[in-house]
Amino acid sequence: NFGDFLLTRNGYNRLTLTIGIDRKPERNEAVFNNKKILQNDTIALRVSIEDIQTGLTDLKELIIEANEYFDKIELVIDLQFISQDEDINQLFSIIDPFLKRNIFNFSKIIITGSSIPKLIGDIIVTDSTKDIPRRELELFSILASNYANLYYGDYRASAF
Repeated sequence: NFGDFLLTRNGYNRLTLTIGIDRKPERNEAVFNNKKILQNDTIALRVSIEDIQTGLTDLKELIIEANEYFDKIELVIDLQFISQDEDINQLFSIIDPFLKRNIFNFSKIIITGSSIPKLIGDIIVTDSTKDIPRRELELFSILASNYANLYYGDYRASAF
């Protein structure tokens, strides 16, 4: 189980772990209950667009609990895969009001996602090249003009 993993991670004193409303409650609790082992005052909270749209009550409860254990909460807005057809303005209209409310006082806000699907063969054939507009970077650029503590994370680039 995840709690056992935390107990056996010798030498990794500054591991920042992620909690989320889409995680099993037992996993989030393992992070909270093993705070002494983590030796870290920062926790990352991962949310999806769906979480922002429909899970604000659960999100608030999780943040209140996280604040009991950790001094800083970094918000990770995980856009996951953004297709070329995705309406960036629609995504902005969901994220921007959430960030403007600023009711949770996150120490850092990270926007992550990718315009490249899990299976790159879905958008390009073998032995060919193709320019792929980075839709997540486009959204980040729009948001970054309004928020000083906004960071960009590109997890899909490390998947190859």
